[in-house]
Amino acid sequence: DALLEQTEAAFDVAIIDYQMPEMDGLQLTETLRQHPLYDQLPILILSSATVDDERHQADICLLKPVRQTLLFKRLAKLLLSFDAVKAPMLEKVLPQFNAHILLVEDNVINQKVAGTFLRKLGVTLDIAEQGKAGLEAINEQDYDLVFMDCHMPIMDGYEATQEIRAWEKQNNLPEIPIVAMTANALAEDKAKCLQAGMSDYLAKPLHQQNLVDMLEHWLPKSSSQAAITINLANKSIENKRGADFNNILSYAKSLELDESFYQQLIIEFYHQEFQCGQKLQQFLDKKELKAARELVHRVKGTAGNLRFQQVFKTAEILEKLLRQAAEMSAITHALNVFIAELDKVLTAIMALPMVSFETTMDTTASNDDSLESLMLQLNKQLSNQSWHAKQTIINIQQVLSDSDLLNVAQLLEQAINQLDYAQATLYFNQCQLLLSQELERDAA
Repeated sequence: DALLEQTEAAFDVAIIDYQMPEMDGLQLTETLRQHPLYDQLPILILSSATVDDERHQADICLLKPVRQTLLFKRLAKLLLSFDAVKAPMLEKVLPQFNAHILLVEDNVINQKVAGTFLRKLGVTLDIAEQGKAGLEAINEQDYDLVFMDCHMPIMDGYEATQEIRAWEKQNNLPEIPIVAMTANALAEDKAKCLQAGMSDYLAKPLHQQNLVDMLEHWLPKSSSQAAITINLANKSIENKRGADFNNILSYAKSLELDESFYQQLIIEFYHQEFQCGQKLQQFLDKKELKAARELVHRVKGTAGNLRFQQVFKTAEILEKLLRQAAEMSAITHALNVFIAELDKVLTAIMALPMVSFETTMDTTASNDDSLESLMLQLNKQLSNQSWHAKQTIINIQQVLSDSDLLNVAQLLEQAINQLDYAQATLYFNQCQLLLSQELERDAA
């Protein structure tokens, strides 16, 4: 708990005893390796017996009692080798896959994080916002693999998977690999996914390497292409508001995301969750534990993907108590702890430089709802990869009359909904060309 409560790496090495109650040294090491601040932390384990588990993630294991000179030599070797590699990488080699992937996920922030990870791997990606839309997409196109969120409105991932498997059986089709994505990491949750017909299971928060592992495991070998080298250098944002801002943006580096893009994600998180505490209290006052649990689950998944570790951890505790319908005093205490951690993050987000904060918000909006004004707004929103583009393209379609323009505008809307801003920009340019041609015809 002491390590996970840190907001920045404050240790050079961890020395961990193997035999401990509740969580042994190997389990603790595995937990630390999942934390973005400690995934590269040098770890030395001390044990009174030989550690036979070859899967352990410690760097060095020593038998107790250990001589002081041996401990000194091993620590020196560990720290010197670590210092040689802990300088930040400017490049990373990523495998590439020639595959058509469907991501079924209702949360826009999670769509963007997972979508960014997957597109870096060279795949063609489609996004469906809930299970029913995922079913429709699979009926219309062939996919090599599906990443399926479990908890979604209208139709959740379990029901969607069962429908897909029934459709495949009815039409004598091979099973598409379906990988569950959920913020629940319990054994019974994994079993529920497999019983629903899912092929594999991926716990949130998401990591780029975990997605690579899934693609390598489930896609045919012929899908693999030559790896590429990407530049990890972040374009820094000037800090004008103190240390909390630095702590927040340090998570962008652990996700290997551009800081400006990550900043947009966390501002979306702010707008999505700033009333979370108030809503939860209202649910509890009305004894609506299921609604409260669903809201906490959503925040937990998003916070995990954005690397807000303490929000994720306290949400996990609160969700468990709500699922168990525990004593209200215990739920209230857990709620207060969760809200306190969430408020810390929201306060840090509010401390972002005001210019950047305003830029990411919809400063392109205008009272002028003419087509020309809407197109200008959309152009800026696409450049900023702003989520407000979704509403603007809907407004544009309402004032269009030309059928060709409407067809392209619908394709543009689809690209925006799939967060494919490069393709959306191409359709936007096509719309502009058609509009220019229409104006020329009117002038003639």
